[in-house]
Amino acid sequence: MIRGVYHIEFYKVNDKIPTIFIKHDKFATKKLPAVILMHGLSSSKERNLAFGMLLANEGFLVAMPDAHMHGDRSTEPLHKLLRDKPLETFFDILSTTVDDIISIIDYLEEREDVQKEMIGMTGISMGGILTFMAGLADERIKVMAPIIASGDYLTAIKKSTLIDELGIKREVIEKIEIPPEMKPIVEELDPAYNAKKLYPRPLIMVTGGKDTIIPKEAVENTVNAIRDAYKEKPHLFKHSEYPNVGHNVTEEMLEEVITFLKNFLSAKE
Repeated sequence: MIRGVYHIEFYKVNDKIPTIFIKHDKFATKKLPAVILMHGLSSSKERNLAFGMLLANEGFLVAMPDAHMHGDRSTEPLHKLLRDKPLETFFDILSTTVDDIISIIDYLEEREDVQKEMIGMTGISMGGILTFMAGLADERIKVMAPIIASGDYLTAIKKSTLIDELGIKREVIEKIEIPPEMKPIVEELDPAYNAKKLYPRPLIMVTGGKDTIIPKEAVENTVNAIRDAYKEKPHLFKHSEYPNVGHNVTEEMLEEVITFLKNFLSAKE
């Protein structure tokens, strides 16, 4: 429930990353664990404001940036760029935003109101993919909660119905391969190939059983890789599939993510 007084601050991190910071008034004088909250493709930070307030209710300082090419950072029609150069555009968005998230973590560690050893991340759809990628890139992210997202990125792109929604021809997508020089970099930030680097940080994946944007094959490949990496401490990984949910987020999903973040960002394992 959204209620009470919230402190909402707009700040450009490094003078280039538009970010909204939220905390609840009842925690105004305390040092808080922080959660980075990322939006999905073609969305913006403002679209996650309600989710951010729910997190703030539980004692988190929430940082909500715009991804590269999104929100206040939009410069060209994104759908056209994705149609013309789908792989290059998508990975440009992801790689640039991962660097931005690292800058936001640097900034959070400088804030007087943040417990710098308690930083988590969650995100929806593309924001969930970014949660995986940033978690692999920076171990200062202590807890991860990707929502309706997966690794195995090439499979996810090739089999996603988003391709049809964007008007990209299937024959174009089928021919897409990651260039050999990019493959090691991409796989380093893909939990389906590098899940061991996430271990033993707590991680919850929340997915929809009827999701066709994030295809089931990519989800299963990701879950299997993470389960194998976490086999010595299986309680630190949870996959929660909502069988009747497609590519959308329910109140129950958000509640489960918030509970997981509370459990692991406020207490030792």
